[in-house]
Amino acid sequence: MVFQDTTPFIGLWGFAMSEIRALLLEVEQHGAKIIQSGRDRLTLRRAALVPDDLSAQVKAAKWAILRFLSGVGEPELAPTTAQEFRNHFVLWPWNLHWDLPHPARRYLKPESHGGGFWHWCSDCGRWAVHGFGVDLQHGQLGEWRCGLHRTDGKR
Repeated sequence: MVFQDTTPFIGLWGFAMSEIRALLLEVEQHGAKIIQSGRDRLTLRRAALVPDDLSAQVKAAKWAILRFLSGVGEPELAPTTAQEFRNHFVLWPWNLHWDLPHPARRYLKPESHGGGFWHWCSDCGRWAVHGFGVDLQHGQLGEWRCGLHRTDGKR
């Protein structure tokens, strides 16, 4: 099921962050998942598992969910670890289009998690491939940038 309409952004869309977080968790408890599938589009995966009234709540909260998933918020409140990110957004940072910018991911520190080493662009929050000041053998995780924000610094 895909939710897409042309409703304009209206303030905070009348929803508190805690309400959106609870809504996402309720959808997850039914075995379904809400995925941001574009700038103004949500996809409800496994929608048949979600009761009609919950599906209607998701549709009504579409713009607030999009804002929530986009990570728009205050930098001092931004998560710095993958677990903090999951606690806040209900998804792991790598489960949101890793190749697209995400404002909250840019504050995540590089870390090993689930057998992978995760590092995000400190400018935009995309998956970063260029590390600066990195020496993993000595525990120096450095700073990471994507191809668009790579500086001329030493790699």
